[in-house]
Amino acid sequence: MTEQQPDQGSPTDSGTAAGGLSDAAGRLSQDVASLVRAEIDQTKAELVATVRRAGLGSAAVAGAGTCGVLTLVMTHQTVLRTLERRWPAHRAAAALTCVYATCAAALAWYGCDKLQQARAASRQALEQMGRETADS
Repeated sequence: MTEQQPDQGSPTDSGTAAGGLSDAAGRLSQDVASLVRAEIDQTKAELVATVRRAGLGSAAVAGAGTCGVLTLVMTHQTVLRTLERRWPAHRAAAALTCVYATCAAALAWYGCDKLQQARAASRQALEQMGRETADS
């Protein structure tokens, strides 16, 4: 029995194989580019949808803030009118102004105290990170 050698192909077949390989590489390159474009388009669409939702959310928060300010104004007017029933208008306005000033001062003191605590905590964290970095 004679053993048959596998067909190695003729010299002209190797050119065709190289051409087929080049065509396959070209198709692969086009397919990859198409997939990348599709992914980019999908990501753009998702980002646009997210930005729209964020815009609507921001508009809702702005509307809520406006309503909150109007509520404060109307509450002020109600309290002022109630005080004016018992006191003269100038005394009622002065009393209400003192209440607002006291609240503003208390909130400012509280806010400054919290900011100082946060600054001290930040400094401690940075110092600790510096020590850990130096140790390693």
